[in-house]
Amino acid sequence: MVLDAMSGSTTYSAIDLMDGFYQILMREKDVPLTAVSTPSGMLWEWLVMRQGLKNAPATFNRIVSNLLCPFRDFAPSYFDDIFIHSRAEGGMTEVEVHLIHLRQVFEVMRENKLYANLKNCIFCAPEIPVLGSYVSKEGVRADPEKVETICAWPAPQNQKQLRQWLGLATYLHHYSKNFAATVLKIVSIFDKELLAMRYALIKFRVYLLGEQTFAVYTDHASLRTATKSPHLSQRMARWLSLFSEYNVVVHYKPGKTNILALPRRPDYIQSGRHGVGDEDDDECAACTAEDVTAVEITATSPLRNLISSAYEVDETCSEMIKYLRDPSDTARRRLS
Repeated sequence: MVLDAMSGSTTYSAIDLMDGFYQILMREKDVPLTAVSTPSGMLWEWLVMRQGLKNAPATFNRIVSNLLCPFRDFAPSYFDDIFIHSRAEGGMTEVEVHLIHLRQVFEVMRENKLYANLKNCIFCAPEIPVLGSYVSKEGVRADPEKVETICAWPAPQNQKQLRQWLGLATYLHHYSKNFAATVLKIVSIFDKELLAMRYALIKFRVYLLGEQTFAVYTDHASLRTATKSPHLSQRMARWLSLFSEYNVVVHYKPGKTNILALPRRPDYIQSGRHGVGDEDDDECAACTAEDVTAVEITATSPLRNLISSAYEVDETCSEMIKYLRDPSDTARRRLS
């Protein structure tokens, strides 16, 4: 409402009232209610309105608004800030009109003993900061410092950080064209999750096709109901037709519980791998790590058979394999 009232003006001033609450006197009968005991045993009573009172902001704002009510057309206020705006009218220039407006506001402040903080005041300027924005005759623009902070914000790494950044960037939605459409591209991760599932099914198509039912665990809850949604794009419809070829069951697993059992060492160098392709190999590929000499190991017998036999013999691994082949609550309790 304050910004709308300043439309069409060319000259602006901003007045900051000094120690706003302390300029309001307490009623004499209410002074004892503000008493505070000091370490020396004496009582400290407030003669002016102290900060921290529940109705202090509303009281101060109401007093300033009532005093400036006759000038609300050119001097709107917001708590301890008074914004004066003027334009050329009546054969006078905008500066002459603005000086008249300033004089009227100063007379009211003098009569009611309202003091301004001169260091924070701006007079007869083409642009002033108003409620987190900058107002000039060209219009309203965002605070450059806030824009720089948003642009320099580190890229979000998880869902919580993304929500924090979106809440911060919402400040710019008044000043950005098609802001909602731009943000939609960021927050719409449904297609990306579905694309990852499509890629996995195509990658392991040879192993997954058949009558055996297999499970897909995802931290994206909406994928469970993707096939039932009435609002699907043509691309998603094509993907779902591909999924219908598989006997797949989608299970939701929260991201915080999806922890890797065997995390990769931080000193492992991806570029140090040798001869590792997509095809299965019966030989161990040699890999290098920092400050470790590369050693090539060749299996004397089919490696896959040795590993499979070891899994079947091992008590813990055998139970895990049974659970993966046929997931059930009983098998899960046995593992835990």
